[in-house]
Amino acid sequence: MARTSIRPRQTMRSHSETKILPVSDGGARASTALIDSFLAEHGISPARQLGSNEHFWGGDLAGVVTIQSGTALTIADTNATNVFGISEDRAQLSGTCSKSQLAKAGSVESKLNNYFNASCFANPPVVGADGVGTAFGDSATGIVDGPGQANLDLALSKTVMVNWPIERSSFQFRAEFFNALNHPQFANPDSNFTSPTFGVISSTAVNARVGQLAVRLAF
Repeated sequence: MARTSIRPRQTMRSHSETKILPVSDGGARASTALIDSFLAEHGISPARQLGSNEHFWGGDLAGVVTIQSGTALTIADTNATNVFGISEDRAQLSGTCSKSQLAKAGSVESKLNNYFNASCFANPPVVGADGVGTAFGDSATGIVDGPGQANLDLALSKTVMVNWPIERSSFQFRAEFFNALNHPQFANPDSNFTSPTFGVISSTAVNARVGQLAVRLAF
């Protein structure tokens, strides 16, 4: 009896793309997103049949890796005493911190309740003759970066040839995982200096790991 040998065809394709995303200040600073997708697939051999004595070859693996720097944030200041009557303003810098000190050091998890260094900001100077009216804050737009993002989505699939309901039919088993490593991706903190929750991160930008399974019959 003739025996069909298995000769797996294995290919690897990789694609990388880097995008520069301009911020609202006209592009003086930009966030960078590196998005890399990959696909490793094994060719389907006619001998890979359900119930055959041949070994099944491994399935296919696909994924998307996203690594992105944080959004450039502007520190706002709601100021009802502005002499020009404009209450929505930018915060005043205290002059005691360098740019690198505006956000506290350490992991994002360690500063969920105080992402910013509050001592780096102050009330705007009083310039009104009444001793109450204040000037505009002097901080620039996009002076501090929010939390970055590192995410992995994966898809695993395997196709098995069967002779049901007709010859040359196939079953495909597929498993997909979004945020496969279940890595927390935090949203931006409250960036209004006068807010009681200034510097607090209260939500995530990406859901916790989600998985789904599927079976497909092709005939």
